[in-house]
Amino acid sequence: EISDLIGPNATLAVTVQACCRNAVQKLGEELKQSHDKLVRYGAKPSAIRKVGPTPPAALSDELRSFTSLLRHDLSSAALGVPIKRSPQLADILSETVKGFCKYCELSAQYVQKAESETTLHASPPITGLPQGTHRIYLVNCLGAIRSAIQGSDGAVFISAVLEENSEQVKAAMDAHLEALVKTVVSANLSDLVEMLDKIRMYSSGDLGSPISMSQDTALSGNALVSALDGIHEYTLKLPVGGDRNHDAGPFSSYKLIQSPETQVDARRKTIEFLSQAYEAIYGALSEPRNKYSSSAVRSVKHGPQETRKLHDSLLASL
Repeated sequence: EISDLIGPNATLAVTVQACCRNAVQKLGEELKQSHDKLVRYGAKPSAIRKVGPTPPAALSDELRSFTSLLRHDLSSAALGVPIKRSPQLADILSETVKGFCKYCELSAQYVQKAESETTLHASPPITGLPQGTHRIYLVNCLGAIRSAIQGSDGAVFISAVLEENSEQVKAAMDAHLEALVKTVVSANLSDLVEMLDKIRMYSSGDLGSPISMSQDTALSGNALVSALDGIHEYTLKLPVGGDRNHDAGPFSSYKLIQSPETQVDARRKTIEFLSQAYEAIYGALSEPRNKYSSSAVRSVKHGPQETRKLHDSLLASL
């Protein structure tokens, strides 16, 4: 680096450092303008010209501008010392990525609204998008953000800051994927999520003692046995084999996810959710302190070992 070669107080070194600071300031101003414009736009119905699971052009345009700014405006500062230790630049980059994510959350409201009613501002108007479409929209938008920041070139400092932001975006994607999985599963097993929540609450004592669980109509022995049978039957409908079959049945909505890797992740999370749900319900039914009858446990058609083997085979086929 120049400052190491000719000394930190040399005229040339001071000049280069000043150029670095100016480049960072200019970058910050341009990114803040982009961030503010995108967030303001995301709060308007016009943010989504075509309501559906695909990220809007506005986001794609701003992501291209973002990566272009990083490549162009930081190239003049590549020789400088301050750029590697600039907390100001770290904050600028983090706030910009947060702005992209906020835009996605705001604009997703209009996709979610279209899941239950006619969207008049769409052209042509769209009535009743499938439940969970806004989750797929968010996953696709966040995936686009993550791809953009992972593909950005820059100094080691820039890469480190963006990698940290990339992990935060990935965590948000995972949360929306898990919510999407529950929506997809609930379309066929409507009471499953509520049943699991109640079991957890009884187990933790939030709804009373565990012995009260069997006295809850929604968690009767017959209800739990029926839920276990339902999980097994639903699991049998999940496609096994090559990618060609993965768009069928309960997985069909996942084909709207743009990233093939994320599609596989959604399928994996679905199988894992079903496996965890089965274990939680069977565990509640067979736990002695919950006071379910032994006949209820014996009436389960497919035991834990058989179901676990089925889930494992599905996971191995992904």
